[in-house]
Amino acid sequence: MLPRSPIVKKCLLLVLVLGGLVAFSYTIGADTTIGSTTKLTVEKARFAVEEQLHKLKVLDKLSGLFDKAPKKGPADDQLSIRDACLEAMFFEQADAHFSQSRWGAIPMPYQFMGLEVTGPEPLPLSEADSGNGIDERVYYQIHVESYRSFEEGTGWSEWKFDQPPKLDGLTLIRQNGHWKVSTGANRAYSIH
Repeated sequence: MLPRSPIVKKCLLLVLVLGGLVAFSYTIGADTTIGSTTKLTVEKARFAVEEQLHKLKVLDKLSGLFDKAPKKGPADDQLSIRDACLEAMFFEQADAHFSQSRWGAIPMPYQFMGLEVTGPEPLPLSEADSGNGIDERVYYQIHVESYRSFEEGTGWSEWKFDQPPKLDGLTLIRQNGHWKVSTGANRAYSIH
């Protein structure tokens, strides 16, 4: 089924054109002179795509398409709750993940490379947990290789090769037989 929205069609066309340029650069990349020229062309195209996406406010308009927040009602599967939370935090395009900060006066777009989630790591329970129906607590750590942020007027920052602010991990608990996210980076990053 083809998308009907003109904005989605434009985005798909931009992604296809950029993908074609990347494929072309890999094809002729053996010749270093041609490969360098092609790399420059691909970089210019990538910046043009990013600029158009920003102008169209596509991230805001498309975020609803990626909204897979946990469904209301009981959920017994730890992984499905974790994955639904991650899908509400990030959307993936090519090899990158995107999100927006949820702290500060204005949400700021972020791009992450090499995003990886590890775990679960069991966490200890207290006596109060048992009294509140909590019988299991686990932690999933979120790692990235690099990240950058986007600011109105200045554009994308330089890549930083450390952990972004407030992007640490997720703590899930099983309470009364149902899994849910209790704390974590989902309060700091979201695509909504």
